[in-house]
Amino acid sequence: MKRLPIHVFFETDNWYSEAVARFANDEVYLACLPALEKLAAENGFAFVSESDRSEEEATPC
Repeated sequence: MKRLPIHVFFETDNWYSEAVARFANDEVYLACLPALEKLAAENGFAFVSESDRSEEEATPC
């Protein structure tokens, strides 16, 4: 089975989000998560979110 990349977003409480990173595996993502959370807070974002869905699977709004 092919592993999907992890897409990382910074989000506000109003559901605005910005894509900020893409990781090939969970281990590297989890190692970087504390730094990502700090960077998000320093730039006015409320939290970090992630998705492992491929772009082909994503449903447009």
